[in-house]
Amino acid sequence: MSKKRQTHEEKRNQSIIDLINQMFIIAGHEVTYDDVKDRKDDWFNDWTMTMAQREEWQEWSNKYLMKKLKMSVRQADKEMLWISLMWGLKLDTPIFKLQQDKIPVTLDDNGNLHMDQLEDLASLLTQGKPNWKLVRSRDGLTKHSVDVLWIEFNEDRTFKAKHEDFAIGRSLLMSPFNDFFTWQTTPITKIIAATADSFYLKFETENSEYVLSKIYEEATGTPI
Repeated sequence: MSKKRQTHEEKRNQSIIDLINQMFIIAGHEVTYDDVKDRKDDWFNDWTMTMAQREEWQEWSNKYLMKKLKMSVRQADKEMLWISLMWGLKLDTPIFKLQQDKIPVTLDDNGNLHMDQLEDLASLLTQGKPNWKLVRSRDGLTKHSVDVLWIEFNEDRTFKAKHEDFAIGRSLLMSPFNDFFTWQTTPITKIIAATADSFYLKFETENSEYVLSKIYEEATGTPI
């Protein structure tokens, strides 16, 4: 009897298991997916990995996804960034400490840190020229990122699904899609204005109003 061929969904579920197992192997922990699969807490915070190990895991995983799931380089990068955000082990040294000589900061009278070179910070975190700009209406707070995703949560605030498009009830997540994402909003409660191509969106969340706009075309880097 021939072996039943796996569906795409079965292959994707198996890929998550394999990637998590490989993450533990590379990080040097005697733990497997079976040890954590039934846990409901943030189990990935119980172990650490170095930046070098994180990069090794991401490289291994990208090749795996391209081979097993026939993903393109871009698709594998995006999928791996998401998996890293959801289940990646925390770094043993925070990224800001590793790169502190590249990020000049000042401390104001209220104890808040401010980045003196926002463009250098954006380049460091996103590894490329930003394509998206988010501005919070009430105070002008501005964030940049290469890519964006929209996250849907269950009623208990646990993750439900990720989406390419915005909608009421979804939260904006600005890349990189890992532990060091640029910004995440609370769920959208009202869409005030939007263009058909989704390059401009003005929306309200549970506690703020924002304007999201695309500032560069990904393929050419040409200002829109």
